[in-house]
Amino acid sequence: MKKGMAKFLIQVLIWGAFCFAFSFAFTYAVDPYNVFHVRDIRDNGVEPNKNYIKMSYVLSQPERFDSFVFGASRVGAIHVEKFEGERCYNMTYSAAMVWENLENVRTMLAAGMKIRKIYIGVDSTSYTADAEGREEDPMRIPYESAKRDPLHFLYLELDTARTLRSFDTILKHQPREGFAEDFYAYGWSIPYDQPGITPDVPVPYELVMGNAADPREQMEHTLSALEELTALCEKEGIELVVFVQPMPAAAYVYSHELYFREFLERLATITPYYNFSGFNDVTVDYGNYVDFSHYGAQTGDLVIACLQGEPVDEVLYSQGFGWYVTEDNIAELLEVLDKSEDMLWEKLPELEFPNPEKP
Repeated sequence: MKKGMAKFLIQVLIWGAFCFAFSFAFTYAVDPYNVFHVRDIRDNGVEPNKNYIKMSYVLSQPERFDSFVFGASRVGAIHVEKFEGERCYNMTYSAAMVWENLENVRTMLAAGMKIRKIYIGVDSTSYTADAEGREEDPMRIPYESAKRDPLHFLYLELDTARTLRSFDTILKHQPREGFAEDFYAYGWSIPYDQPGITPDVPVPYELVMGNAADPREQMEHTLSALEELTALCEKEGIELVVFVQPMPAAAYVYSHELYFREFLERLATITPYYNFSGFNDVTVDYGNYVDFSHYGAQTGDLVIACLQGEPVDEVLYSQGFGWYVTEDNIAELLEVLDKSEDMLWEKLPELEFPNPEKP
């Protein structure tokens, strides 16, 4: 009887080990977030952990790039190959937080990377995106967290149940040709062939109001991180270029509920920046946006041109688009933004706006 039980237990252990090994191998091979394919990323329909992948990638070849664009997914429209005389890479990833960007820069410098220039795009999502649970999100756990606790990182990324749930998405997805090449060469995520949206689509609540439990408290963290980044760049001789992104007009409307004017005012006391936000002929035209959060690559080209010193269209400039903002002219900019909002309100398409009250 004892021998039979021992044999049974051995068989259970063998089968258990086999099932565990198979589950591990399956999850590793499917790798929905691409963290085990850092140098061989696949367009599988699941948002990859871009922070981990891009940091691993640029650190592996520290001399390839000398300039970087940081920011959340909206800066995915910035085609860095348009920056003349720079070897620039776009570090964009979904819901990026400024303090995570700051940690990335510190990691790069600690690794001996020579950085000439840093661009960082900010807007209301910089302090209203959900900052909770990043350490438990396999898509957004930062590179530094993964390196500090690699066992926890593996636990997240080797979740078989989560992999199985993503499998249907992966099977149905049609990969975009050139995805991997563009990812490694430039890092941007919004190509030129993405069509603009139509004005009769309801505005998703979370895209205009964010998910932050306390936007004002998170704003403090964001501004503090920007202050530290400014000081770090000054210390290291890095040119820092901050720009406020051209949010679609619907998002700008609700930014008033999110202390965005205060954000603009306080940002000007920390560092000069370029402003592309507000009501202007770009932001009220939804053909310039691929969805109700992200502007298209053609609009990104307008931002790039301004950041490179090219003159901005006179009408757009009169609406606040492309202003170089400092403590001395922030009050004037806010007056211009108010005036432009009043003048251009009638151009805003009839949209099914969400209730600004939290549901």
